[in-house]
Amino acid sequence: MKRYYVAVDPGLKTGVCIVDREGPTIVDSQELDFDEYVKWLDKTVQEYDRKDTAYIIERFIITPLTHKNGQAPWSLEGIGAMKAALVRQFNTYDFLVMNNTNAKTFSTNPKLKAVGLWHKCGKGHANDALRHALHYLVHVGWIDARLIQE
Repeated sequence: MKRYYVAVDPGLKTGVCIVDREGPTIVDSQELDFDEYVKWLDKTVQEYDRKDTAYIIERFIITPLTHKNGQAPWSLEGIGAMKAALVRQFNTYDFLVMNNTNAKTFSTNPKLKAVGLWHKCGKGHANDALRHALHYLVHVGWIDARLIQE
């Protein structure tokens, strides 16, 4: 079981977080523009070894409805930046967890608050990254979903 969880919700404003499974505790949570995000990634992948860290990012799926919402290059570029940072540091990104968007539906605000994974400022992007971390912690069995009260 990994100790740290680096989770990203890519977009024009990207939510990022690092969660220590003990507690769980937020080590870092921020909302970053693209240039800040790329710098944060490079620093983070150097500090958090893949042997003890799960890297999680929201999967972006292009559907027939995507064009109606306008161009959305930021999410795809954010995923590419994550893959590139992992390849530069570890020579692969095959361990990257591509999380489905249902993590946001599962990890509601009351659930984030109940387990202490709540980012208090910003526009919600950091909390979206924390939603991905919580979803994964439940998925790997570290947190029992039945014990999280809404």
